[in-house]
Amino acid sequence: MWPWKGGGAGFGYEITSLRCIGWEEMQCMLAPAAPIYSVVSVGSAPNLLVLPGTEEQRAALMHVVRMFDVDWLAGMSFGMFPLKDMSPKHTTAELYNYDACGLSGC
Repeated sequence: MWPWKGGGAGFGYEITSLRCIGWEEMQCMLAPAAPIYSVVSVGSAPNLLVLPGTEEQRAALMHVVRMFDVDWLAGMSFGMFPLKDMSPKHTTAELYNYDACGLSGC
């Protein structure tokens, strides 16, 4: 269903739903590739973008959208644990040491 394309090979509009990034951030990413005031948001609630232009312009903008609308934590997990027995400074030093030598064994 998404993205919706209208207008064919000439000037038209493409409506796309953003999944992992807000429309404000995406608009900043598209600014260098898009003509001034060409990226229109339908609103923050549905998180939709309307991309006007020729077929080639819309394809270029959609390439940028697909590059940045990515779930970087897909398939990963993380945890947040309060520090109880160590200071943040000591923990940071330990993490840097583990990162530098953890996999290679130093």
